[in-house]
Amino acid sequence: MKHIHWLVPYKISNPEDIFKMNLASARLRSGLFFSPAFKKFSVNLNESISNLKSIDILLVGKFPENRQDLYKTWINYINKFRNLDKKIFFDYTDNHLGYDTLAGKFYNQAINENDSIIDVIQHGKELGLTHLIIDNNENRPQFVKDILIDENNFPYLIKEFDSLEHGYKYELRIYKIDYEKFGLMNEIKK
Repeated sequence: MKHIHWLVPYKISNPEDIFKMNLASARLRSGLFFSPAFKKFSVNLNESISNLKSIDILLVGKFPENRQDLYKTWINYINKFRNLDKKIFFDYTDNHLGYDTLAGKFYNQAINENDSIIDVIQHGKELGLTHLIIDNNENRPQFVKDILIDENNFPYLIKEFDSLEHGYKYELRIYKIDYEKFGLMNEIKK
């Protein structure tokens, strides 16, 4: 059984504590871990990690502006986890990269510039990732922006929705991941 640890800015001693969290997004997303899709995983949610080596997948939750005390600890966990060559996912939904805030500094330091869409897809496959939602937010990592610049460079991404084609002013696209094409392309590159 694979173990997922989700860093959240709360001390969680039992699963019921999840529903007491102030972050609605964390309460909502944590519900996923109770779905049948995650029955092959053990999941722990907490602001600290007792045994980093026992974790297979690290999910970094929303970093709070009011928790300076977690900054160095979480960066340390992320760096050590990267050195173990294990999977890290960021629950990054707000625009922090372009701002000089505690959260902005955290994400700028935590998100590795060497991360790529290939890493996201490879690691996401094990978790059942089927689609990517991409928008034109200027603070997204370059590898995300590259998809909007020339989606033809990513033949394993099948566009299912483009907001501009439907008359919206904000650019947002939804792509289905074709894992068969993705696998073939990565075999060719090796």
